[in-house]
Amino acid sequence: MATLQEIAPEFAQELDALVRESEHPRLADQVGALPIVARCRCRQSDCAHFYTAPPPQGAYGPGHFSVPLAAKRGLIVLDVVGHGIVGVEVLGRADFKRVLDQVMPE
Repeated sequence: MATLQEIAPEFAQELDALVRESEHPRLADQVGALPIVARCRCRQSDCAHFYTAPPPQGAYGPGHFSVPLAAKRGLIVLDVVGHGIVGVEVLGRADFKRVLDQVMPE
């Protein structure tokens, strides 16, 4: 299973910096080792949302919270359960979507 750092080092570096600037900077320590477990199946043309843990059946449930990041391009939001990043919602980032499409086609 590939990690974010392995497939998209520039995006991983950007994500790390954004998380460090967020209200939850401690989560940044996880960014380099985030595995790409699955992709969102919404088929929205600009969606590059990926899961770092098996996707939930329905909502995440108790302990889930979202961390919107101050990205200069696109929309990036972390999904966190407990103290772990379980998903990264990415919209409007064709650069990252191209990389993700190569590694894990929809």
